[in-house]
Amino acid sequence: MNERPTQNSRVAVVGGGLAGLAAGCALAGSGFRVTLFERRSYLGGRASSYQHPGTGEVVDNCQHVLLGCCTNLVRFYERLGVENKIRWYDRLTFLEPGGRASVIAPSKLPAPLHNAPSFLRASCLDLSDKLTIGMAMAVLTPATPRDTGETFLAWLRRHEQTKQAIERF
Repeated sequence: MNERPTQNSRVAVVGGGLAGLAAGCALAGSGFRVTLFERRSYLGGRASSYQHPGTGEVVDNCQHVLLGCCTNLVRFYERLGVENKIRWYDRLTFLEPGGRASVIAPSKLPAPLHNAPSFLRASCLDLSDKLTIGMAMAVLTPATPRDTGETFLAWLRRHEQTKQAIERF
């Protein structure tokens, strides 16, 4: 049976991660009656946080840190009415296996160079990682790129990011 659903039809969305939630909201906003199925006891998928049992620090479990350039995600949060719950940080702490931490925080330099001193000192990345990240950031500095549908991972690879830079940064 390949019937197309019409408005006010019941539709099911499997998965309560960000993609499933966004799909459910878009469908509900178009007049569909949505049932969302999620196997976990919480929503958000990988976009969640947990308290590290050893350090007590809250660890972001998302694929990436939410930045102001994540405009689709910020707009989604606005549609949900939770944009005021975003906790923005001036400092980013990167924990490595073994517990060593690298902190990237602003300095007195003007943007976009304000994080450069701590980024260059970060022990979680080696020099080749820092060079490739710096070159990719330079591509992003003049303007946010046009959305071409390319995945972020494909963009990173196209801009010759190292495996370690992708994994750790």
